[in-house]
Amino acid sequence: MLSVATSLACLAAVVVVWLMNNSTESSKPKQINASSVEFQLFDTTNVTMASPSAHLFLIPPKSDDTGERLKFNGFVVVNISRANATNSLVTHQTNVDVISGQVTILTSGLYVIYCSIYFKPDSAKPCRSFKQQVWEARMVLSRHGKTKPVLRLFHTCCNNCMREKNSQFEAGVFQLTTGDRVFVEVSGEGVTEFDEHSSFFGLVMVGL
Repeated sequence: MLSVATSLACLAAVVVVWLMNNSTESSKPKQINASSVEFQLFDTTNVTMASPSAHLFLIPPKSDDTGERLKFNGFVVVNISRANATNSLVTHQTNVDVISGQVTILTSGLYVIYCSIYFKPDSAKPCRSFKQQVWEARMVLSRHGKTKPVLRLFHTCCNNCMREKNSQFEAGVFQLTTGDRVFVEVSGEGVTEFDEHSSFFGLVMVGL
């Protein structure tokens, strides 16, 4: 007559063998008839985003049209474009507003804000001839009539460089409230090339 310990050992062995057999069967690859599978292109126009977010191009500031291409007369506001319906694959805005080139927050929360600037002066002269050799772009937060820079980007050009070009990217996380406005400034006119692939602004709410 088998002891209790022996019986339990035999039972355990049977369970292990059963589990191995079943796991082997389930792990076998299943063949799928590709002709019976329907593939459908992903239509981005049917996508809705609940959380506030935006990815928008930067466009040149209004010039005083003095005929001078490169000017360093203090910071100028770079306009943030509204989302372009004809270019919906690369620009969008959801639950935020764009007024006068500035993004207005409609929902309070924790936001990731980012910006990319393509420094490329519109001049064939060497950098040492410029009024400024250090160029700056900054993201500015406006709240209750008060403004302050929250992110800053810098580039220093070399003295003998001509057609200098450099792309800078910066991002940060900020607590924003309804009514806050965010905009971009650069330290001169003509110092930035407004290329949609390298001069852009975006944000997304990641929490309350």
